[in-house]
This record gives sequence, structure tokens and C-alpha cells, in this order.
Amino acid sequence: MALIESIDPASLPPAERGMLEGGGPISLLGALANSAGALAAQGVLSAQVGRHSLLDARLRELAILQVARSLRCHYVFVHHVDRALSGGATPEEVRAIASGWTARSGTDEGTLAVLAFARNAAFGMCPSDAVTRRLRDTLPADQRTDLLIATTFYGMVARQCQVLGLEIEPALAGIAEAYPFSDI
Repeated sequence: MALIESIDPASLPPAERGMLEGGGPISLLGALANSAGALAAQGVLSAQVGRHSLLDARLRELAILQVARSLRCHYVFVHHVDRALSGGATPEEVRAIASGWTARSGTDEGTLAVLAFARNAAFGMCPSDAVTRRLRDTLPADQRTDLLIATTFYGMVARQCQVLGLEIEPALAGIAEAYPFSDI
């Protein structure tokens, strides 16, 4: 039984309906639409991370995938696979994260630092001095800030999806099958 029922976008005022349209089949937004303020607040952070972030799209999406994988939230992971691929991630990188990979030869130090940071952020842990040094050497402060916002925001989103018991929408079943979590 759903904790919070999803609202039909057609029943919402135009301003709120616009937040639900065009984003694809996202059950979480339908549930959040029960509170206009919650939906709007989530939308502001989502826009910052997805459209206004200065962090390279590949790194941002790999970090979000790592957070989702670390928290075992296949729902968020599946919703970000296409974004990661569009941002320049390879299918092999996405599969590796889905399988629990933490490091791979040939991966640059900046990407490894971003993924290590994302694993720490998923659990609210401070990164090690070594990871912090690598990030400082690789990314300017504005991009490190956007990495912080992306990873902690999607940690919250993953927890929301888990608490709501959201299931992957049928339209995304193919992605879920192509990128399974091996231990869930």
C-alpha cells in the first residue's frame, strides 16, 4: 500500500502541473505533488543539479549513480542511466557502478575522487584527506560545491523513493534489466 498516493497532473493548477509535465514518468513527483511547497522546493534543487550545475555532466551523473548504488536505490539509478550516457559516461562505467565497482584501472584520478566522494556523501560521511586533496586538485570550488549539492540532494531523493516503496515505471523496465544491481 502506498504511503502517499500519486496525484494525476490533470487535477493540479497549471503552475504545479508544469512541474510534473515533460520530466518523463517520475512517480516521486506525483507523490510530492500532494504538497505544492514540497514539489516546488524539490524542483528548485533538481533544476540546480540538472540544468545549472557547473560540474561536468558525466561526473555529475556518475556521482548520482554512485549515490543511488551505494544506497541501493535502483529507482534513482535507472532514472539517471540515460542522463549519464548522454553526459558522456560509457555503458561500461554505468554497468561497473551498478555491479558495485569502486575502482578500475584506466579510470582517471578525478573520476575516482568524485566516486569516492559520492560513496561518502551517500552515508553522510566526510571524505578522507586523500579524496579531498584529489578533488581540490581536480575541480574548482564552484564545481566541488555543485558535487556536494548533487550527491547530498540525490541521497535525499533516494531515501524518499525507498520510503515510498516506488517501483520502476514500466517504460523504464528495459533500462532496469540492462543495468541490474547484482546484490539486490
